[in-house]
Amino acid sequence: MLKGIMAVIADLRVARKLLLGFGLVLSLTVLMAGTGFYAVQAIHERAQQMNHMAGIQELIDDARAYEREFAVSRSPKAAAGVQESLRLLAGRTALLAEATGEPAARERIEQVRSAAQAYGQQFDSSTAALRNAIAHRAQMDEAAALVREEFEMIELQMYDAVRALRLRGDHLKGSDPLTLAETASGLTRRLLDLRLIEHRYIQFSNPAALQEWNDLYDEQHRIASNLIQWLDEGQKAELRAGLVALNNYREAFLQFQGA
Repeated sequence: MLKGIMAVIADLRVARKLLLGFGLVLSLTVLMAGTGFYAVQAIHERAQQMNHMAGIQELIDDARAYEREFAVSRSPKAAAGVQESLRLLAGRTALLAEATGEPAARERIEQVRSAAQAYGQQFDSSTAALRNAIAHRAQMDEAAALVREEFEMIELQMYDAVRALRLRGDHLKGSDPLTLAETASGLTRRLLDLRLIEHRYIQFSNPAALQEWNDLYDEQHRIASNLIQWLDEGQKAELRAGLVALNNYREAFLQFQGA
């Protein structure tokens, strides 16, 4: 059969032989060009994918850096940086999904996108809880400052009464005036102890510190309620205001715990 083909080719004219040769060369050239174009196209697509992946990793690093900055500074700019990085990351994952034809690769890209979305939601929840905690902390500071002001006022009035009674050689009816003054002074000291325990609980989230705070609060409230019966009407009004502020302080502390 091969001899027959060679015989036919031998019988062809030179021009036809040349045309046939050029046709074969052209076919091979087209085939090689197509193969080369496909290879270049595959390399280009792969380069695009690698570029998107590098961009995604960079945006993840940016988001984590902004997160760490926010944890230290509580800066709204840092929080906005986290959200902007995640927004750009979502766009990058969409472009990467478009540039990827493999189902398995698309699935992995979707996992990255879902994880980034969950991370953003968790960050939003954390920042909202932090804002609430900061607001409740400010309420605690305000209420505690008012409690201290009222207790210190009662303390000063009691010691003024002690000095006045000593000058007159008289006594308060039903109680030693110095004891009342020391009791009022103890209210102020216990309030400072409450704040110290509060800070310890906030720093370490220690249940023992919380129980200690509750016990001391109950003792503080009981002593103040017992003291009020020995005061005059003006002093009673001030101490009642102090007790209201003390309760507001406790409510702010409870809200902080639930934040």
